[in-house]
Amino acid sequence: MTAHDGSAEDEERVEPPTNAGPRTDRRLLRLLQEDGALTDAELAERVHLSASGCRKRRLRLEAAGVIRGYSAVVDEERASLPEVIFVIVKLKS
Repeated sequence: MTAHDGSAEDEERVEPPTNAGPRTDRRLLRLLQEDGALTDAELAERVHLSASGCRKRRLRLEAAGVIRGYSAVVDEERASLPEVIFVIVKLKS
């Protein structure tokens, strides 16, 4: 058994318990749904993992297609975007 000095390198090598994996992934997904712009360091702090551990999990979830992409919610008025209006007209013959 190897002695660990508590450094960041040791933290990255430690595998979480089997049941912690899916639970941690769900927490990461929930946080990313709330704010897709969170950095790996911010995610790591919130789920109590190393930043590199969070990055590896996020990349694995992206590669598996669980995370399909990231988006931004834009305020059209503040961004001075034009309004788009859809109109449906039904005609009786």
